[in-house]
Amino acid sequence: MGLIPVKAPPSTAAWRHLAARDGFEVAYFQPGDDGHRIEGGTTAVEEGQSWIVTYLITLDAAWTTRNVQITGRAAAGSHRLVLEADGAGHWRVDGEDSRRR
Repeated sequence: MGLIPVKAPPSTAAWRHLAARDGFEVAYFQPGDDGHRIEGGTTAVEEGQSWIVTYLITLDAAWTTRNVQITGRAAAGSHRLVLEADGAGHWRVDGEDSRRR
């Protein structure tokens, strides 16, 4: 099966959250030699609580997710999560095989 041609995304996109929360998100799309990178952040107020999440998503040349780094912060504290994919459907969560979680 060959690769499906994909039109390049814009260099940046931004949108408001309107339904479940009041917030805003911005994402930046960067092509690379061996794939693509999406870096962004979102912040909102949901049920009276404010929060922010930043993310970095690394995709290979076939647009398959290979790595995701997520950092979230709210009044209760912050949390970081790293997801890694082998491209064949297997994931690691913070370095641990997701099937063992």
